[in-house]
Amino acid sequence: MDIELTEIDGIAIGKYLREELNNQTTQIVYISSLRDFAMDLFAVRPLHFLIKPLKKEDIFSVLDLAFKLKTEEEACFLFQAQGVTKSVPVHKIRYFESNARKIKIVHEDGEDEFYGKLDDIETKLNNKYFLRFHKSFLVHYRWIRSFSPKEVILNDGKTITITRSQQKKVLEALIHIDRDGLIHRL
Repeated sequence: MDIELTEIDGIAIGKYLREELNNQTTQIVYISSLRDFAMDLFAVRPLHFLIKPLKKEDIFSVLDLAFKLKTEEEACFLFQAQGVTKSVPVHKIRYFESNARKIKIVHEDGEDEFYGKLDDIETKLNNKYFLRFHKSFLVHYRWIRSFSPKEVILNDGKTITITRSQQKKVLEALIHIDRDGLIHRL
């Protein structure tokens, strides 16, 4: 989407998509001849920002990334809750929270509880999109709004402390994920 449109700018459309329609999964790639918009894009969390004139290899690179993310969206996490097998698309999962042997899965459509171990879930997901900040939390990076060396803040305002033993590993992972400016550092 071009940032500079005639009636409304592309950033306003992106904010409407994220905030008003609560659509956190549609991938947005902005294009512009100006670099000045980079800071305004934090609220929209675009997949990428391309500078005009566009290069064919940049377009294909972004399309490859979007395809990889789409493949993740199709994956589902299965679990047993009260004798019923339930399924939640992986891209809709915000985080898992462990309390003793009870796991709370928080997702776009609400939350569920089931019995299990966070270590087993982490192994089962085997997914670079989930980060372990704390022995009790496994979080999908898309739901991280900002981070500092000691904590992360999720899009819903929830703050999760990063344990000392995980700080270096988590910060390296967040910085790697954030190379395109998708997450704000506190």
